[in-house]
Amino acid sequence: MNRAAVINLIRKEGVISPTRIASELNISIPTVMRVVENLIGEELIEYAGFGESTGGRPPAHLKFKGTSYGVIGIDLGAPRLFGAVFDLNGQIQTERFADCDRNSGEVNLERVINLIGELLDAPRPPGQKIRGIGVGVPSIVRIPDGHVEWAQKLRWRNLPFAKNSVRPLR
Repeated sequence: MNRAAVINLIRKEGVISPTRIASELNISIPTVMRVVENLIGEELIEYAGFGESTGGRPPAHLKFKGTSYGVIGIDLGAPRLFGAVFDLNGQIQTERFADCDRNSGEVNLERVINLIGELLDAPRPPGQKIRGIGVGVPSIVRIPDGHVEWAQKLRWRNLPFAKNSVRPLR
């Protein structure tokens, strides 16, 4: 909970000191610093210089690194399959489309897997990694195993979607 609160505050403020984070969120400085160290280790935030001194040591500033990771979003709303890569600032980096096959669930599954593969292989800023993939399936999907009960327009019934579409992230 502290982690989400800290990262959301840093994103909202743009640049902020650990002391101000502690004050705004009403959590201790050691807790803030523990969370900050983890977020820096994950390359989600970074130090952004120092603020003005009020007589003592100048406060360190932190900022969100929204371009360090990308995420893939897939919308499987027939008749077109849509996918995009976004950075963590919400900026679209790449978009891809594929047509939905009205007759074959197997063809649609192959097209979704290919769409995800194209997005994984699309050029990204140097060093940027994909953090995750989200897929919107117009169906009842059993969580957490990703089993699609019945997606009529995709011609999927009782499909173990997550098991069929996973490929290591790069």
